[in-house]
Amino acid sequence: QKSSSSKFLLGLSPTNGQARRNRAKEVYSAIAEWNEQEIDWGRVLIILLDERYGYENDDDCNATLVRSSLVKTLQKRGIHFPEEQLIAPDTSQGWKEAAAEYQ
Repeated sequence: QKSSSSKFLLGLSPTNGQARRNRAKEVYSAIAEWNEQEIDWGRVLIILLDERYGYENDDDCNATLVRSSLVKTLQKRGIHFPEEQLIAPDTSQGWKEAAAEYQ
């Protein structure tokens, strides 16, 4: 419903292993394909329940997985999803700092 000002929190926890990550990517893209009248994406906050810390390749990060599937599919549909609505730890800093900031 577009009349409410409340937020919906969508917690995602991508997985390890290339085959499972590819499946997660398919699922996240399918979520973004749902009819926009059913989901008011302006009210959705996505929070990563788990992030892969210490990976050299950005493609291994869970936030990148969500951006390259769910967010990219929304963009293809002409639906704007602000970056600040994707809540993910900043893994470019030390793990203690990232954890403190994420809380």
